[in-house]
Amino acid sequence: MSNNEAKTDDKVNDELSLSRQVYDFVLEASESFYFDDVCRSLSIDNKNTKDRKNISVILHRLCNSKKERIIEQDRKITGKYRKVQDDMVEMDLHGAVESRGLNIRYPFGLERVFKTLPRSVLVCAGASNSGKTAFMLNFCLLNQWKHHVVYFSSEMGASRLKGRLNKHPDFIREGIGFQAFEKGGNFADAIGKFPESLCVVDYLEIYENFYEIGQKIKDIFDKLQGNGVVFIAVQKNPSRKNGKGQPEYIDLGRGGNFGLEKASLYIAMDSAGDNGYSRMKIVKAKEWQDENVNPNNMEFQYKLLSGCRFINIKYPIGMPAEIVEVGMEF
Repeated sequence: MSNNEAKTDDKVNDELSLSRQVYDFVLEASESFYFDDVCRSLSIDNKNTKDRKNISVILHRLCNSKKERIIEQDRKITGKYRKVQDDMVEMDLHGAVESRGLNIRYPFGLERVFKTLPRSVLVCAGASNSGKTAFMLNFCLLNQWKHHVVYFSSEMGASRLKGRLNKHPDFIREGIGFQAFEKGGNFADAIGKFPESLCVVDYLEIYENFYEIGQKIKDIFDKLQGNGVVFIAVQKNPSRKNGKGQPEYIDLGRGGNFGLEKASLYIAMDSAGDNGYSRMKIVKAKEWQDENVNPNNMEFQYKLLSGCRFINIKYPIGMPAEIVEVGMEF
């Protein structure tokens, strides 16, 4: 073999080795990555222009391969790629049975107008002192003996949570029937341990890049399986007053419309106004319990007692009579 032939073989082997390494990186990468991530992984610095050019060619080839197109180049960000997610599960439409909804109860009797389906994401956007945590805890207590309920708190430890629950003697007379964990973030990982349970996240904290809340909620949704449901609390700005001194309510929490995308139910809660009543509004309800009763935009008024109980509830026009007649307090 001549020296030229040997050099050619070495060049081919080097290119094959580099292609293999890039391919392996892509297979192990998360949903998206950057060109520089590949170079760093393979210990190729900026001075090695030859290998960097080859990597660019290899990535371009993977983007355009007719046999196995496994990545796609970002249309807006140069040097960014995402893995092609083409896995899917075909639906059995012939064998499927329409769901009547899960037997899940809510404060204010929302189950009378909203139907909770398996793998639902519920969102509560609450202003400070509106009763957001009270709503989430009452939700846990109302369902603790019918479902496996898991409560994640980003603010309370065991002592403080027990103090809140002790204000509900009727609910905890037989003990506390749900699990509680301290958790400050990465809730998708936590939900992944309880994918078929009724999970409550109190609350999903986000202080910048609010648009990311949509991805965080989607990551949580993707973990749900079977009859799994997750109820997520988020912070919301309080209402303001216009030039006439009338309240102007903000119905969406941090992240705005990004928090609405995956939500089957989205409610907004505001603290007490000049009339002494707080406000809760159903911003979005995808599944109606009765096709003739539209829950969307229904508004409730209530008073919060001891930071844990909802009393003197004023129900909206259009709410089924049986709920108003019961006059439930929580």
